[in-house]
This record gives sequence, structure tokens and C-alpha cells, in this order.
Amino acid sequence: MTSSHSSDVLALVAAHGWRPEQVRAVSGSLAGQVGRIQVLSPSRAVTAAPPRVGASPDAPAGFVLVVTAPVVFARGAVRRLLRMRTQSTAVVRVLLPEGGPADVALWSQAWLQTEHVGTDRLLALGLDFDRERMPAGDPRVRIWTRGDDLGIVPLATVPAPPARWARAEGGKLWLRAVLTALRGRAGAVRRARQLARQRRGRTRRGPF
Repeated sequence: MTSSHSSDVLALVAAHGWRPEQVRAVSGSLAGQVGRIQVLSPSRAVTAAPPRVGASPDAPAGFVLVVTAPVVFARGAVRRLLRMRTQSTAVVRVLLPEGGPADVALWSQAWLQTEHVGTDRLLALGLDFDRERMPAGDPRVRIWTRGDDLGIVPLATVPAPPARWARAEGGKLWLRAVLTALRGRAGAVRRARQLARQRRGRTRRGPF
């Protein structure tokens, strides 16, 4: 896994046919989690939400987050999504219940530039493109992850108001991660103590 900053992410939200409240819910859940948000809709020009404080609106993005279905991002979801990738990852695709492979995907801008793929094409890139451009023998190039493990779920499944759910779910996922880390450390300590006892026992018995 690699360490990346969520401010390096440009979110492209394809709001084709969405209701205004859906656009507000999705964009609101991304606010503060990415460097810039662009809402794409055939009924109006592309709009760009203000970047996070300290970020330049013209700064190049290291990653492009494509959202083509109404979903809500819990607090910290984009940061958790970034942690899924490795140095060689071209795209991380998020699995959603009854969703498609292009609903939510995080692309490496460096890989896109190498392959000469513009952001205007990203909304339509599915698994056929992946199979054509990505080596089948390296699972790190394309990574799959479950949306509910990250706090990315369909808007239709979120109880109103979405902003409250995003805060609460983000807190639960953060606490779960902390407890998992603590249990891992406790297990490592127990294993180290067991090995130490075994070594002491062998030393007392001698080599024969």
C-alpha cells in the first residue's frame, strides 16, 4: 500500500439524470475529502466546487475519482480508498450492491497520462478497457474493494439526512480500524511472549 493525500484527488461526478437533492448529497459527502469536485451534467456546464483550503484550483490532480451513480461517502472514505492502492495500481474499482464496475473508480493520473487517456473518456471506461490495457497477470494493477468496507454506499440505502449518516459511519469505521490495530498489536505481543517462553524452556533443558 502507498501513502497518498486526499487533496491530490479530483472527483468527477457524472450527474446525468440525477435530481438536485442527489447531486447535493453526493457532492456534500465529498466536500473536504478531495481537492476538487467537478459535477458533469448535460443540462448545464461543468461546475467546479471550491478546493480545500490551501489548494490551488489549477493544481494537477494525482488521482481522479469517477462517480457515475448516486452514492454517499462516509467521512474518511476517500482516504481509505487511497490506502487500498499500491505503487503500480492503475485503478481501484469499488463494488456496490447491484452496481456496475464503473460506478465508483479511483484512477491514477500518472497511469492515464502514460496511456494517453483523457478525463473526458473516464466516465465510459469499464472492464473491457481494463482487459485491453492492463496486464492480466498482476492483480495489483486493478484492485477491487467493497464499498461498505470503506463507507461508500448507494444513496438510496442511506437514512436521511445523508450528512449525519456520513459522520456517524465514518466514526464507526475509524473506531473499527483502531480496535483492529490494537488487537493486532496485542496478538503480536502474545506471540512474542510465547516464543520467549519456548526459548527459555529449551535453554533450561539444554541442547540434548
